[in-house]
Amino acid sequence: ENMVRYSKVKRETRKEYNDALRAEKESAEKENIYNGGTSDIDIVNDAEGTDDMSIDSNAGTGLDEIDGEAEEEVDEEAEGEVDEEVDGIKRRGRRRKLDWKTEFLVYCFYSRCNLSMRRTAALFGIKATLVHDIVYAWANILCITLRQFFPVPTRSQMLRAYPKSIIQKFGHAKIFMMLDATECFADIASMKSVNSILFSAYKHHSTLKWLVGCDGIGTTWDDSISDAYPGSISDPMQTAVTKILDQIPFGSAVEVDKGFLIENECALQGIITIRPMKMLQNQTQQSKEDAALTQKVGKSRIVVEQANGQMKNATAWFDKNVKVNQIGLADLIFRSSYLLQNFKLGFIQGQSEQAKKDAQRRPCKAEIRYYGGEDDGLVDVRPLVELWGNESEMKRWEELRMLPANKDLSDTEISELLFEEDIPSQLRKRHIEVIESVALELAFLHPKDNAASKRLLISECTYYPPLYTLHNMTLKHGSIAPTYVHEMQLLLALQKLAPPRDILQTLASLPPVFCCVSSHRGSGMHAVSI
Repeated sequence: ENMVRYSKVKRETRKEYNDALRAEKESAEKENIYNGGTSDIDIVNDAEGTDDMSIDSNAGTGLDEIDGEAEEEVDEEAEGEVDEEVDGIKRRGRRRKLDWKTEFLVYCFYSRCNLSMRRTAALFGIKATLVHDIVYAWANILCITLRQFFPVPTRSQMLRAYPKSIIQKFGHAKIFMMLDATECFADIASMKSVNSILFSAYKHHSTLKWLVGCDGIGTTWDDSISDAYPGSISDPMQTAVTKILDQIPFGSAVEVDKGFLIENECALQGIITIRPMKMLQNQTQQSKEDAALTQKVGKSRIVVEQANGQMKNATAWFDKNVKVNQIGLADLIFRSSYLLQNFKLGFIQGQSEQAKKDAQRRPCKAEIRYYGGEDDGLVDVRPLVELWGNESEMKRWEELRMLPANKDLSDTEISELLFEEDIPSQLRKRHIEVIESVALELAFLHPKDNAASKRLLISECTYYPPLYTLHNMTLKHGSIAPTYVHEMQLLLALQKLAPPRDILQTLASLPPVFCCVSSHRGSGMHAVSI
């Protein structure tokens, strides 16, 4: 109604009217004549058939509807357009109802106290529409700002404060990331197609699923947190789609749970996978080695589990089911809430009792990882290249150590010179080039249907860990019923690989080679192993 009534009124005329009305109100207050009177909205409502101009230019636009109910917004402080001078620059726009500190408090009440927008609005004396705008604005601001605060840690930052407990368990300091998946419940969608995508067979409910990676003390960064995916996606598929492994340096390790069957994805990136072994079919008890590995991984992976619990305890908004129309907001709140946990104390195993008592003097995770903070239970392993370096790095480190110009440098400074050369990136580039240049194709018959012929690239095989490495090519010995390949087909495949003479001699000395076809349950995919 207001848009039709005042569609021909110019902005300058409306501003003059508002200024005159404001001046009249101020003069009336000074003379003690003004006694409240009627509001501007009442003037507009009473003046039917007149040309009085409303101050609220958004009235009747339908922008104030939340949860299907329209609310009338009366905001005298935000009336009209004003000129504000900030840092010598004139800016046009509406006056803010709340200052930025109060707006952040509104966001915290909504996300951390699990209050609805209408209840939060009642606490602060504002409208629910304003709460909606504040929550979305601050969720975006926090994500943009914290992304700059917490980039991917460099190897120097990661190794200058490394947990002693990990070195004692595994004997090295190559674990760069602990990867885990976490889920939050979502509303059941009315559309069957959407509901089938969101349904998680693990939680038996509609969920949203994130991948989260952290270091040995629980520090997360922006690239270590994936976007929200539907609960039906599997852990290996989400790892491959998000490409979260690309940020791990070549030769470093990632520690995962039993469900992350990502050995081949890691092999293509040149990354070591540390994963507990699953029980095989008809296996009643694990071997001594497998049981020891499971215990070591379980004790060290408690850090990422604690980080997940810490975020969910601090953000009560995820206690309820996420609405389908708020999935985008859930992604923003999840990321910002996780990054905010870096300002809390780290999870360090093996600390002394005195260090636990002096919790107020301990640095937070962000200070330890990015600003050189120190804490009990952490050690600087940069001088010990044998704990974190690969063969190329250890060889280059010795060369730098023997140079006359580096005679007066310490071992830590030599390691910093090695980090500047960025050898892992060079090795990964060379590794990927070799894999892409090798197109080893095997033609084999399906064991159940001799008429069905399959062709598959070795470099694209999934779900099974590499046990042998042959000429930069990852191969694995089969462990189930084999399907034999014709000798001529295998010979042609090896000719495409074109290995050196010494590799051919090594092959000649090995036992007979056979090809094994295995199927991952329910996926329709096949893996080839030699």
